[in-house]
Amino acid sequence: MLDKVKNIEFVNLLTSNYHRIYNFILSMVPNRTEADDIMQEASIVMMEKFEELSSSEEFLPWAFTVAKFQVLKYLKKKGDRAVLNEKLIRMLSEQSRKRSENLDDWIDALQECVGKLPNLDRELVDMKYNQQCTANEIAGHTGLPAPKVYRRIYKIHELLQRCVRFVMGESK
Repeated sequence: MLDKVKNIEFVNLLTSNYHRIYNFILSMVPNRTEADDIMQEASIVMMEKFEELSSSEEFLPWAFTVAKFQVLKYLKKKGDRAVLNEKLIRMLSEQSRKRSENLDDWIDALQECVGKLPNLDRELVDMKYNQQCTANEIAGHTGLPAPKVYRRIYKIHELLQRCVRFVMGESK
């Protein structure tokens, strides 16, 4: 069983990587109910085997491996002949793992690009994506007409896409 310090470390690592692991499982098992069950089982296995992990920096690749085996175990137990074969599962899991590794770089690039936007555009991005405001709510807040808000958000989205691609290209 984990001691208190290891337990806290495990909970912090699992919590900060939960969505990546869950989406990794979901990429192989598109049914959310099944993915929830697999995530729960994978979390239990991870907690039981956490002491075997040599470094917290290796947590995510290790968690992906545990999750992959839990998916395979679940599909085998389910006995569904229509499910993906093991070779395809391994290929999908590898692709998903690589995408997840790039996610941190992508988030850093996006934050850098958002930081370059003019104040009004950053405010629009914040209202739209962080505060989840509708275009009409944003219009009421900023005094801009709603159609202009729609157009501006669209242009900001295009700018951010180009900027992130540029930044990611430079960082590689």
